[in-house]
Amino acid sequence: MRRKLLLPALAACCLLAVGAPLASARTHRAHAAKSQVASKVHKLGVKLSGIGGTVLGIQHGIKVLQDIDLGQTAAINQSIADHTTLKGTVDAIVAGVPAIIDGLTQLKNGLTTVGGGLTTLAGVVQNTIGPGLTALSAAVQDPTTGLVGLNAVRPQYGAFNADGTIIGGTGQTTGASGPSTGSIHNATGAYIVNFGNDVSNRALSVNPFPASAAPIGEAVDCASNGTATATCTALNGGTALTNPQNYVLVTIEDHSGTQCVRDPAVNSGATCDGTNKFVGGTVTAANQPFSVMAIHG
Repeated sequence: MRRKLLLPALAACCLLAVGAPLASARTHRAHAAKSQVASKVHKLGVKLSGIGGTVLGIQHGIKVLQDIDLGQTAAINQSIADHTTLKGTVDAIVAGVPAIIDGLTQLKNGLTTVGGGLTTLAGVVQNTIGPGLTALSAAVQDPTTGLVGLNAVRPQYGAFNADGTIIGGTGQTTGASGPSTGSIHNATGAYIVNFGNDVSNRALSVNPFPASAAPIGEAVDCASNGTATATCTALNGGTALTNPQNYVLVTIEDHSGTQCVRDPAVNSGATCDGTNKFVGGTVTAANQPFSVMAIHG
């Protein structure tokens, strides 16, 4: 019985002895295969991860392209709108061309008419207005009847204080003639007034300012005669005046006492009454304010 059991046990041991290395070899091969599968799975994962990044990149590129497409679409639409507007403007201009041409034609005709009018005006200016202006200029510049002549015949006037200083004169105005400075006053009641131009052919008038002694004034130009010239030279300190015809000698006298007008046919006496007229009183040279005027004769 024991022999019967021993043989199977021995066989089992042999099987174990043989099967153990085989099982170990199988286990090693299974582990190696598992490692290879894991490595391949990892590599596949890495590749898939790269493919995922690529897909994301492609998706981003598609989004950019979509945005560009939208922008280009908007630009094209705007270009179409602009073209439509431009076309409308061009159409309006084209429609207005006939009116523009008509207006230009009318302008040309108007300019032609104006040119003819200007030619006529030029002839009038040359043949009528020009000679008329020349004649007017000559008339204005005439030394006798023109503006120069009119200016020459204007009254010349000066007013002076008792000491001979000037109060005012026409010669103080630019372009006018007459006294402009103080008089030469070297003797009582005598004044030499410089008019600055020839007054020998003018009427002279002296007006003493009112005073209680009833002053009377007289005037004569320093070139009127030898006596006047000598008197003016003496009053100028013995120096002869240059252009004595430009100077006027003014003398002022006071009259005091009884003043009457004598009528020799009625009375030769010295009595002054309502019937008999006689100049009485005294006459003396006096310094008095006065004005003197030279009026063209």
